[in-house]
Amino acid sequence: MAHFAKINADNQVIDIAVISNCAIGGCIGKEHWDYQEEYHSTHGSLDFPESEELGQAVLAESGFDGKWLQTSFNGKFRGCFAGVGMTYDPDKDEFVVPAEPTA
Repeated sequence: MAHFAKINADNQVIDIAVISNCAIGGCIGKEHWDYQEEYHSTHGSLDFPESEELGQAVLAESGFDGKWLQTSFNGKFRGCFAGVGMTYDPDKDEFVVPAEPTA
């Protein structure tokens, strides 16, 4: 599965969407080709960052508006897996856990 975080104007994560890897070229193996054989024959398998643009297009075509950024469930890119309430730091290109409130 591919995970995307919706970012508002203040760079706050306000939603998470999950889409099939097959939708962004991530299916590997003939067991998936009956679904997108033509696509795979010309595109193959995509990884981040190439997968992000295609995922954004899939989300937009599915009616999900706004800015969506791909996030890594296992932390391979963008620092850590994004969650609602976190912040996206565009300078570091990573998601940031909110600081603990101080008394």
